[in-house]
Formats: sequence, structure tokens, C-alpha cells
Amino acid sequence: MIDNLGDSSQLVIHPADELSAALGHSHLALEHLFLGLVGLEDLQLQRVFMAAGVDVGAVALDMLKGWAAEERCALDRRFLPRQPSGR
Repeated sequence: MIDNLGDSSQLVIHPADELSAALGHSHLALEHLFLGLVGLEDLQLQRVFMAAGVDVGAVALDMLKGWAAEERCALDRRFLPRQPSGR
């Protein structure tokens, strides 16, 4: 079913699915999709979050720390959003 989605959807869903699998989750939740979205390093998207007063890096880190504590697993930093390159 995921393969039937458009290219831009795939850019969000594949990292979200990878994160879900890395955490041992058998589902794809809103939290996974959020991290897949912010992982796109999209400058416009980052500006929208910043304008709303949201520090996506801090939110993502809190989410991953929570999962790491719940699942008793290591914090996987590759799922933290990186700063956009300014494209």
C-alpha cells in the first residue's frame, strides 16, 4: 500500500517506517511520521515551525528519549532532524 503513494509521501513515510522498525514498533504512528517529515531538512518547513515557536530538534529529541526509555534501547540519533542547508 505504501508503494502506491506519490514521491513526496514516500520521502516522509520511508524514514518513518525505518524509525518504527528500529524501535521494534509494529505500527506507523503520527510520531513516526512527524520525525519523517522534519527529517526532510526542508527550509520552508523549518521556518513554519520556527514561526510557531516550535523547536523541532528539541521535540524530536524528547520523543526519541521517551521511546529509548520505554523500550530500554539506545537513543538512535540518526532520526534527529538536521539543520537545513539553506536550499
